[in-house]
Amino acid sequence: MNNLGNVTRLEIIDHTKCDGCNGSGRIHIEGQPGTLECPACHGLGMGGREMVFFNEGKRLDAQLQDDGRTLKIFIDKREK
Repeated sequence: MNNLGNVTRLEIIDHTKCDGCNGSGRIHIEGQPGTLECPACHGLGMGGREMVFFNEGKRLDAQLQDDGRTLKIFIDKREK
């Protein structure tokens, strides 16, 4: 895998289309003019950031295991 020695932030992003608005970020409510921001995705049209991890005192390591079917992220104390 790539060298992750300097990485201090990990983000997991969900790009799956929102079920509430089918990915448009907008919904129509009967009887209301125009469209409104989808409350399920807050107008993104997708899930967005599911998880953010930031810690300058920790280091990350990534490994592919199980014949490339499993990605594991390991977090450990950063050596000074």
